[in-house]
Amino acid sequence: MMKSCDATGDAILKSAMAEFKKGYRNAFLRDIACNAGTTTGSIYTRYKSKEKLFNALVGETADGLKDIMQVCLNHMRGIKKYEGEQLYGPYYREVIPMIADYINNWREETKLLADCAEGTFYEGYVCKLADIEPENSDLLWPDKLIYRQLTDDVICLLTRTFYKTFFDFILHDKLYVENEMIERLIQLHISGWDTALLKIKQFPVT
Repeated sequence: MMKSCDATGDAILKSAMAEFKKGYRNAFLRDIACNAGTTTGSIYTRYKSKEKLFNALVGETADGLKDIMQVCLNHMRGIKKYEGEQLYGPYYREVIPMIADYINNWREETKLLADCAEGTFYEGYVCKLADIEPENSDLLWPDKLIYRQLTDDVICLLTRTFYKTFFDFILHDKLYVENEMIERLIQLHISGWDTALLKIKQFPVT
């Protein structure tokens, strides 16, 4: 969590973290202020609005997750590949463990992003994060246009579905996610793409 430089600021952030778990729309500055032992005026002095307070809690985490994906995508661009080679396999083997580790270090902030951001700039954040991959489909699925079923819309739908499930899985309060389980998630996702591509190759649209 982002820390302020004063005790009141820290109390506001701690109180806001708890209050926003109700959902952004259901959170109230007066309750945040009361639980922090201060006034709404002191919140407005620091953050100007409820949404800016929410952004102060989640912004760094949101940027960090996007940065991980961009770093991994840039790494894939630097890999020498053969014509028609699909890079989604090595990409997911790199990016998924990194994201899982990051989420585990920023669990509360990620929960707000994934479950409580409706009505803010970060509404639909997990889907927006997933959309980074379809935007790079020519890198990860370079021969997709050979098979008309594998459009960017299909890639977008499948990646959104995976990321929403993946985030729910990692953030499950009663679930301890070991590295072995992360590896199984990776294998499941890659094998899903392998199967889809194989069927498309066997039964292309004419």
